Amino acid sequence: MIITYQSFNHDKNNTSFCSLIYRIAIGCAQQSDTPSINEKVSSSGPTRADRSNGALGGSQNNNFVINSAPIWGAGASVGASDGEFANGFVTATSYSAGDNTNSWTALSVFDANGTPGAAYWTRSLLGYSQGAYWNGTTPVASTSAANGVAIFDSDFMDNVGTQGAFGLGTSPSPHKGELISPRIDLTGYSNTALSINFFSFFRNFDTTERSVSISTDDGTSMTTVDYRSLSNNSTEETVTVVFATATSGLSTLTQ
Repeated sequence: MIITYQSFNHDKNNTSFCSLIYRIAIGCAQQSDTPSINEKVSSSGPTRADRSNGALGGSQNNNFVINSAPIWGAGASVGASDGEFANGFVTATSYSAGDNTNSWTALSVFDANGTPGAAYWTRSLLGYSQGAYWNGTTPVASTSAANGVAIFDSDFMDNVGTQGAFGLGTSPSPHKGELISPRIDLTGYSNTALSINFFSFFRNFDTTERSVSISTDDGTSMTTVDYRSLSNNSTEETVTVVFATATSGLSTLTQ
């Protein structure tokens, strides 16, 4: 299985958008008879849920509760360093099934200069945007900040940190980038609902997509949830996205 994060900022004149994610994990969940509101979970990889009807966004996520330790990522015995962004990213302008199976891939989709552009997620040890309109150097409060965070720094890519320098950066807006995980072996979790749990912080400005996808065929096909409704502007918080039927009927889960 692979996880993909997508960010798309549409503003053409003034970019102050930035999205950071850190401490990703996958774990198991179980559907609850009583929905819980805004339930918080520890950051970890996929989790399992016993039954549902597909990829869930919004309030439907509240019908699930986490019922096990992480399978992969932060806090798990497998993939802990990747879940905490302790390793560098591979930058790419194209992606095919089976690429970069042992590392995160930062894929540029497009920017104002064309396709594929240079709209890359990056691994940051600073924990904050370097854009001209970020106003401050306070890092996100990640317990693994020393290992790194992933950031789609739209503000900086557009203006290279200089106020008024709209469109003069390395990747002028509008632009879109994807962050694709290493391959995750989920053998033993067939017919299991999964949840992707991660800490998130973003500052919104004309953003049209912040989504997470999973694939069970090395990225050939994706199941996607736009998690904007699950997160709050300028708020550090845990986001949980449930993929309830992603492994249904699959006997091979090594991709």
